[in-house]
Amino acid sequence: MQQDQYHHYIPRFLLRNFAVNNYERIFVRGKKLFIQKKHKRNFKDKNKEEALLQTYDRTISQICFSLVAKTYGYTNMYKDLEHEDVMRVEKKLATLEMQASNVIHEIVKASQKESQVVLLSTALNNLYKFLFIMDYRKPHRWSQFINEDFDSRTWPPLKKFMQEYKLQSTREVWLQNIREILDTTHKDIKDNSRIFKPDREDYVNRMMDRFLVIWQAGENDEFITTSNGFGTFEGVNAIAFQFAYHWFTSSLQS
Repeated sequence: MQQDQYHHYIPRFLLRNFAVNNYERIFVRGKKLFIQKKHKRNFKDKNKEEALLQTYDRTISQICFSLVAKTYGYTNMYKDLEHEDVMRVEKKLATLEMQASNVIHEIVKASQKESQVVLLSTALNNLYKFLFIMDYRKPHRWSQFINEDFDSRTWPPLKKFMQEYKLQSTREVWLQNIREILDTTHKDIKDNSRIFKPDREDYVNRMMDRFLVIWQAGENDEFITTSNGFGTFEGVNAIAFQFAYHWFTSSLQS
């Protein structure tokens, strides 16, 4: 029997950039900063499973420390019980994360020396997919499919979609959407009918019809990452009309 696995919705290669094991400064309660002597060992040589994040627990109003390996994720989040290889989605995501990690590393490396960053189309397309998946698997979006939390306009086409592809639950829709996005080339996603149409249109709107811009933070800026930070937008947001002028994904490194 397949063992349970802890699945991240923010991958570890990003979270490690926020690890206190890797940086000098950490936050303490109040407005002060505690100066911690920087580790002499290269972080890559450390046991990465020991990497710690500073987190804020709202239930007790306290700053805590959490293992990267057990933060920003859920057990068996991508487990596909309808397939003999129940972890196939997790394996596909791991491949994309590795590709995205290489692209992001090259972007950060180039930004330290060059005035511009040049990416091959393959690398750029992998980055597009990764950025969309980061928003699509965040807790709020995931819980919509787990709890069948859809409005009256979405339910009828969603039920029809489930019947067409013989899907037994909305969670299976979510998993199929992720699989199809991962297996389909970037330019062909708009024509893949196995992806639920509203989500397909969302991909086209954000990853094909808009420009990708990367902000480089200032030297003294600080990053705070959150479970719902991916997919934050600014623009019009009304009951009957929603339009984003800008979508914000998150930071690529702390």
